[in-house]
Amino acid sequence: MRFRSIRRLSAAAVVVAGVCVATVPSLALGQRAKAAQAPVQITFWSWVPNIQNEVNQFNASHPDIQVNYVNAGQGETEYQKLTTALQAGSGAPDVVQVEYQYIPQYVALHGLANIAKDIPAGTGSKFVASVWNQVSPNSKTVWAIPQDSGPLGMLYRQDIFQQNGLTVPKTWAQFAADAIKLHKANPSDYLADFPVNDGGAIESMFWQAGATPFKVKGTTVTVNIDDPDSMKVAEFWGKLISAGDIATEPDYATAWYTALGNGTYASLTPAAAWAPVFLEGIDKSTSGSWRAADVPQWSATGKPINGDWGGSTSAVTAQSKYPKQAAEFATWLNTNTQSASEFANSQSLYPTLKSLVNSPSFADQQIPFYGGQEVNKVFAKASTEVNKKFQWSPFMSEVYTVLQDQIGDAAQGSESFAQAMKNTQAQIVSYAKSQGFKVKT
Repeated sequence: MRFRSIRRLSAAAVVVAGVCVATVPSLALGQRAKAAQAPVQITFWSWVPNIQNEVNQFNASHPDIQVNYVNAGQGETEYQKLTTALQAGSGAPDVVQVEYQYIPQYVALHGLANIAKDIPAGTGSKFVASVWNQVSPNSKTVWAIPQDSGPLGMLYRQDIFQQNGLTVPKTWAQFAADAIKLHKANPSDYLADFPVNDGGAIESMFWQAGATPFKVKGTTVTVNIDDPDSMKVAEFWGKLISAGDIATEPDYATAWYTALGNGTYASLTPAAAWAPVFLEGIDKSTSGSWRAADVPQWSATGKPINGDWGGSTSAVTAQSKYPKQAAEFATWLNTNTQSASEFANSQSLYPTLKSLVNSPSFADQQIPFYGGQEVNKVFAKASTEVNKKFQWSPFMSEVYTVLQDQIGDAAQGSESFAQAMKNTQAQIVSYAKSQGFKVKT
């Protein structure tokens, strides 16, 4: 699930030890034996709606491990509480929901446990490769278990496209031509909106263009935010924005919702895999008019490339007294067929399990809101095309903040989009060095 960025984090791990008594009176011995048989109690933080249902299923099937679910707040609210607990050395949960982009940030601060030895062999092979790569940098390290993801596609109004003689764009060049054509014919309408306030959306577009802005090896980080692939994305959208052919409303704001509902925007591009259910939930009045398609490509030839926008994991914290049991729960939660299916079908999470993504029960669903189209198949294909070389930095909250500020200034005409990218590069390099990282460019 995708949510707003968090701010700077710091963390510390604690180690807890127990003691054993050799000789006790018979009554006390009986009480101690009874206590030893009591189930292990672990705490789980998540903001997924109705996830208590899955927790109840686990508790019923695992009498030796009982999970206590806590909704510690959504996104940033949860992260702030987690950070406070890690800084204090106590109070963190055993298992916590963490979005992919913040895993390296917590890893760098020693806030997560490596659960590679605590999960069944072959667990990684069950997941789509692009998401497993984000939680497991090598065969000896696993920082979390994937829960959901957001490979990119395009959602568009078929009726508006037909009325204006538009075809679904296969390339970004065609997308730009269509954007100009539509806005010229209908000055109050736009092919899409570019959310200058959303670092996650912007970063997903760089990813889809083939960019690799970060490479991380220990405390050494290579920063290339203004690399050619990212730069072409910024300048592409910048040209359309400067000409007034694309909207720049903040996403998930009132005006943005209104524009989606009344046809001001003819598409939601790019759209993450969680967007179809999201859109259906906010815009019932246009049911039957929307369709899904592949995200446009930068090249008309060659293998398609995709990016990812959003998604979460279940991570075991370094403070957990029961990392093995915590890892067992995190694994079950996201690999158990019933649990994963409920996430996908009842809680609007796009699955990461290959068996579920490709199952007829999921892929073949004909969705009335999209004219009976098998929308899940569009995003199942997209999930196999995600660029697996992409890496997150250990300071993505800062990256998002700077990127949003700079792109926002460029959209208002204060600077060029190329300069915005250069400024972002310079500021992030400076920030990384100030945090003690060895930086390469």
